[in-house]
Amino acid sequence: MDQELKASFITHVLIKNNINISFFLYCLKKDIRLIRYLFFNAFYFIISVFINKDLYEINRFRYLKSVKNLNPVIKEYAKNNIVYLNYYEINADIIIAPFPEMIIKKIFKGKKVVAYKLNDNCIVDLKEYRNQLNDLNVDTLYINRIKNANYNCQNILVNKRLMKILDNKTVYMINKLKRLFIVFAMLVLLSLFLTEFSFLYTHPVFELSYLNLYKEKVLLFMNFIPIFIIMLCLYLITSKLSISFLITSIAVFSLGVANQTKLVYRDDVVKFSDLTLIKEASIMLQRYNIVIKKYTIAFLSLIIIIFLYLRNMFKNSSIIWWKRIFVLIIVGVNIIVFKPRYFDSGLYERIGDTSTINKWIETRQSQIRGLIYPFIYSIQESKTAPPLNYSKQKAERILNKYNYQNIDDNKKVNIIAIMLEAYNDFTRFNELDLDDEVYKDLHDIENESMYGNLVTTIYGGGTIVTERNFLTGYETLSNFRTPTNSFVWYFREQGYYTDGKHPIFGAFYNRRTVNNSLGFENYDFYEEGFSKYKGWGGYASDKEFFEEIINGYKNNKKSNKPYFSFYVTYQNHGPYISEDYEGKNYYFSNPGISHESYNIINEYFDGIKDTNEQLKELINFFDNEDEPVIIIFFGDHNPYLGNAYVELNIDMDVSTSNGYENYYDTLYVFHANSSAKQLLNKSFVGKSTTISPMFILPELFDYLDIKGNEYMQYMIDLKSKINVINNYYYKEDGEFVNAYDNKLVNEYRWVNYYLLTNFINSKSK
Repeated sequence: MDQELKASFITHVLIKNNINISFFLYCLKKDIRLIRYLFFNAFYFIISVFINKDLYEINRFRYLKSVKNLNPVIKEYAKNNIVYLNYYEINADIIIAPFPEMIIKKIFKGKKVVAYKLNDNCIVDLKEYRNQLNDLNVDTLYINRIKNANYNCQNILVNKRLMKILDNKTVYMINKLKRLFIVFAMLVLLSLFLTEFSFLYTHPVFELSYLNLYKEKVLLFMNFIPIFIIMLCLYLITSKLSISFLITSIAVFSLGVANQTKLVYRDDVVKFSDLTLIKEASIMLQRYNIVIKKYTIAFLSLIIIIFLYLRNMFKNSSIIWWKRIFVLIIVGVNIIVFKPRYFDSGLYERIGDTSTINKWIETRQSQIRGLIYPFIYSIQESKTAPPLNYSKQKAERILNKYNYQNIDDNKKVNIIAIMLEAYNDFTRFNELDLDDEVYKDLHDIENESMYGNLVTTIYGGGTIVTERNFLTGYETLSNFRTPTNSFVWYFREQGYYTDGKHPIFGAFYNRRTVNNSLGFENYDFYEEGFSKYKGWGGYASDKEFFEEIINGYKNNKKSNKPYFSFYVTYQNHGPYISEDYEGKNYYFSNPGISHESYNIINEYFDGIKDTNEQLKELINFFDNEDEPVIIIFFGDHNPYLGNAYVELNIDMDVSTSNGYENYYDTLYVFHANSSAKQLLNKSFVGKSTTISPMFILPELFDYLDIKGNEYMQYMIDLKSKINVINNYYYKEDGEFVNAYDNKLVNEYRWVNYYLLTNFINSKSK
């Protein structure tokens, strides 16, 4: 330090904190039994955080009472630790230190000392120490640390690196900035803490390997920012770091526990739309227990400890109100800037290690991206955008033309609907010289049934679209996370038991949640008994699955309730084997296509042939039943066969009506047993009209002269004019025409949206 600057000081004041630790360790070497005071002091430290901040300070030197020959030990320590003399710059006139006076005086001989005075029990007289500090009257202070003191002085040197004397106002500003920096740093650290803990709640059972999924910096950032912004805003509003942390922690904690509970019982994650389901959640809690893990209790305890610490260490902020508003505006601008990034589907799909999951399960997609980020991303899924020129009044006027009608008791027959995976009749393609045995059983069924072409909106995949088109009658689909009007609800209102099965996991396409929202009273998946079947690629074959269909029907017979059931098969799901293997069957002669495509097609037909045989067995069973039963089965989409269609010269150009039909067409069949035919006085034989999946049940109701609810009647009327609706073509008045701005289709979309957003099926009629 410059000599002239040194000379200008009348008094130097120094406060340091490490002599006590050094002296304690020095004593501990002489008497290991003093280690008990580590636990003693730890106890008082915790108590001081929660109850009285002075308790630790008052009691932390009580170990001195147990030091044998204390004065000689202090003298020896001072002699052996002369380094402290240089470290503490002994040219200071006054030494201020929060340590026992007996030790400080030995070290700094000849200096005026302001230090702790201890009584006989080595307890600090803290009041006396503070009085000494407040009585100081000096011109200049050199301060490394200020604690519990108000100094009367003209100048303060706060940092020897500044090498200049600062006035009190400047020091105040520096301390203010320092405090703000500390608060900001604490907000960042606390937000990171909550972010890391939030990852524990993305899976029903915690494993350390899950944390590896969140090493991506972008993924960590996307989960961190919302927590940080919420905590920052709360701090600006409340002026209390402790309160802002507590509220944010409770929010993260509640979301995490809810997410984990839902994963355990439904294999589904919490989404933004679930916030509207408070009533449903309360009902659910009557059936299920909230999932509380051991680490959840530890997490909650840690939150409380941190809150109490923050309350004790960080007092209220003194930020002026207009500055708070200014900062909140800046935060709001940042939220607006970040918003597009959080709803960017491209970014969402790019981050997260999808190699570790089944990408077809929406729940897994959420789990690998954390707790907070997917929850915010789901905001955009919570509402379906209204169609062009939509108004609620327009939709209501359309539906109000119809009156809700019950099904006559003598027409309440059992209805079993089966959606067949990747199912179509390839005998329609003249390019294939196909063995008749592949589709013989299907054609036998069709000869005794009603059947027609089904024009889907998907190809090679997207099973769930056709499935939900059928169940709801809607072209536009939503996430169906809340109770939503559907044909299933109508059957349920009419006294039917609504049931179904699918041999794959309930999390696929979120069926476990959605099927409940669509009105099914029960729906069984892989987890409910199908895990024992391994007949098709490790899952239930159609033979095994159709046996379960029969079992479901038999179980319902005991209830004496009519039965509406919907089953989704898995057999014939791709990919198909492209290699030769021993015992492989071939069903057509190779017309010059690649060996790989030839194998793929024959592998597909091998599964289809078996499906048709199982369908024939299923039909035979129900034909022998006394109960009236109608079987509906249809294909969800055409199979993806690689280059086979092109190599076979099958027209798949959707810009032409022929290619469009080849690309999207499957089939549907209505088969009734003799009891149903007799009861309903219908033959159930012959070629029916070409329709979209939305019109399958309206087609059946129309044939049976059953009106149904308002929407069913509306769909029957619409079907008489337009019965195929697709992005490429409509079928209007029996002719395929290019999709265009059609008044009837626009009205259909208004009604579709109205029923998606206004649940009315549960109302008593």
